Amino acid sequence: MREQIKNDIINTVKVIDTSKLEFVNINEYKHLVKDNIWTKAIQTALEEKKNVYIPYMGHEILTDGSIFMDSNTNLKVDEKQEIRLIENSDVYMLRNRNILPGNFAQAKLTNPDENITVTGGIWKSPGNRKMTLEAYCCVTSCFAFSNVKYVNVTNIHFSDIMTYSLMFSNCENIYVDTINFNNCKNDGFHIDGPAKYCIGRNLSGEALGDDMVAILSWDWYNCGMTHGTIEKVFVENVEGDDNEFRLLTGRKVYPDGTSFDCDLKDCVFENISGFYTYKMYYQPHCRKVPLKDENFDRAETVGRMDNIYFNNITFKKVRPNGFSAIPVYGLFDILADCSNLNFENINIEYDFNEVDEMGLRVINAGPISATWKYGESSDDWGDFFDPDRCCTVEDVTLTNIMFNGEKVTDAEKLIKETVQTVNPDYPKTTPEGGTGYGKINKVEVN
Repeated sequence: MREQIKNDIINTVKVIDTSKLEFVNINEYKHLVKDNIWTKAIQTALEEKKNVYIPYMGHEILTDGSIFMDSNTNLKVDEKQEIRLIENSDVYMLRNRNILPGNFAQAKLTNPDENITVTGGIWKSPGNRKMTLEAYCCVTSCFAFSNVKYVNVTNIHFSDIMTYSLMFSNCENIYVDTINFNNCKNDGFHIDGPAKYCIGRNLSGEALGDDMVAILSWDWYNCGMTHGTIEKVFVENVEGDDNEFRLLTGRKVYPDGTSFDCDLKDCVFENISGFYTYKMYYQPHCRKVPLKDENFDRAETVGRMDNIYFNNITFKKVRPNGFSAIPVYGLFDILADCSNLNFENINIEYDFNEVDEMGLRVINAGPISATWKYGESSDDWGDFFDPDRCCTVEDVTLTNIMFNGEKVTDAEKLIKETVQTVNPDYPKTTPEGGTGYGKINKVEVN
């Protein structure tokens, strides 16, 4: 089934051929440049000519506003050319034109922008963090594509990015290839649901501050522009830098009480290295803990993940704690209702006993508890997660699980079911704990 899903995605996602297009050199619009700010020149060229080439100029060029990509537009940049968004511009550096909101009603593709390519260049956005896009809340990214079909982003180097680097939401038929993230403080390759038929390949990163890869069907209202089921995603050939990999599901609830499920299904992740944990668990909005139950951004359920395949995954480093000292319970940490999870050719460059001493297993199912200390008073504290949640994981297959070259087939050494208990000493000691648990059924080890 893995190969069937993968081939379906590869055969469906369109790689747009721009080789026969005629590109205008941006220097033909140099008369619109003032103080090395090229925003107006690039935008005018895209609107008039559709296909624009930025050659290597020997120095960085600046932008002070968003570059808008309409349907059937193509931007090609020399791989050595640097483009920098001026500090405190606080806008998307590049975005598609027809973005639609999804935080107050369920998003669907509606008159989407189509057939867009962006390739090449070194893109920088230091000092740009807080971005508000009309009524869409605060969703921050360097490149933002939402309400789009048939988009290719290739051969891009993102550097010194304070926000997400490359975000897609409410999208279909997306191709991403050869992307490097350097000194990027938030998510790198980020997809928010709904989404269908997406490929991300040949990704690399170093000095990252958050998830290099994030596939989020459900997300907080001020972090995700849209929400919904994600299906048919293929990610391959990824090299992280001691980083985390994120999958997230749930049920979106709107202020008027309407809701819908945000699941993840039919996904293949292959040939990936440099991540110490794959986070497959639910997380409410911990930064809103002072609000407690009033407008607290949480999902009604932990969501579902079905038909998920991990193949040829290498753990060069494992650790019991990750970002913000949050505990790591498993190399694959799960708090979602799942069926048909497959882990094949998992290579851990540690002896089993070393991993065991850290309290880790390859797969953990169940809730995490970690205290978020919002202020000095414990009245303002909360949990990063929801330790009262429960999940059931069924039909798990583990094949060729290697610890420092030695194959382990004992299920007790590979999986763990976490059961939370309430900490009677809280807040003198933390975390608070809870009553949630995880259950794993039908495990096959080969």
